[in-house]
Amino acid sequence: MPWLSGIAAGGIALAVKWHYSTASADELAWILRPTVAIVSAVTGIPFAHEASVGWMNMPLRYSIVPACAGVNFWLVAFLSITFALLRKERRPGHAALGLAGAAAAAYGATLLANSLRIVLALQIHTRELSIGGFAPDVVHRTLGVLVYVPALFLVFELAERASGRRRA
Repeated sequence: MPWLSGIAAGGIALAVKWHYSTASADELAWILRPTVAIVSAVTGIPFAHEASVGWMNMPLRYSIVPACAGVNFWLVAFLSITFALLRKERRPGHAALGLAGAAAAAYGATLLANSLRIVLALQIHTRELSIGGFAPDVVHRTLGVLVYVPALFLVFELAERASGRRRA
């Protein structure tokens, strides 16, 4: 049954990736709206919804748009959790629950990691920090890697522990 779970997880991931590739901000509100709410709660910076575009803070000239949604992080987190939890699961009912649990856990992890990334990016933006003479877009992407990679390792480790398997 593990291969069937893997096929199901891959199908879910492909469907979400396809949706994300063409989705507007409104179609990604399921992940953008709670992310914006967390970022606003942590920073005190308000964002206004701009239909089909995203969430904006005009005075700061900062936007949270579909590219900021963290869907790619969700995909990798979902597949990592699925692999950790279901690689030896043989019961179909447990596998289905595992996929649902993996999707929910990946969603929570995505909201936390992505919100942290945006909060840090906002701090760099509002302070107009120049880091090593790198262009702001390079700093922004590097920050994403510095947040997402450790977060993914943590997600997988927690899933491994939840499954009862610990690495030596």
